[in-house]
Amino acid sequence: MSGSPTEVCFTPGQWEEHTQRFSNVLQEVVSEDDDSHGAIVFRHGLIAARIAMVLTALRKCEPMWNVQQCRCTDEDFHTAMDMVKVLLEHSLLLSTTVSAVESGKEPKPMKKFYRIRSVLAKLPESFTYTQLKEGAVEHGIPSSSLKRYLVRLLEMQIIEKEDGMYHKLCKSWSGNS
Repeated sequence: MSGSPTEVCFTPGQWEEHTQRFSNVLQEVVSEDDDSHGAIVFRHGLIAARIAMVLTALRKCEPMWNVQQCRCTDEDFHTAMDMVKVLLEHSLLLSTTVSAVESGKEPKPMKKFYRIRSVLAKLPESFTYTQLKEGAVEHGIPSSSLKRYLVRLLEMQIIEKEDGMYHKLCKSWSGNS
């Protein structure tokens, strides 16, 4: 295949879905911690596009050998996005142990990367601060951390506050609020 270069083209809809998914997950990652994990999200966005291109280019081995430009099929695109979803979750999980190793300390055991996501997932679309706090306590999140999470969730527009109620705005990677 090296003697037959291939240009892979994504549809506008595929680019829109790619941009939306990785924007949403970037918001979630930043709301969980600081923005240092954003590089993981950007890297996986690139990996998703590359995997989709490879899957599409491999189709040249089917009946269309002399084609120099291929449109990425939705099947290849979604296969790549599903693969990268798993890889991204794994990378974020691994990141919970790496900081100790980088500073020369003993590695910490892995822990869930998403803490506030688990709390939000169990809440209805509209909820009170009391409900949020009860969920946070259930997940072992201290009040001081919850206040920091709440500020980030509002800043990142994952939730909004209106008339004493909080409302979910942002969809997660999986498509759920």
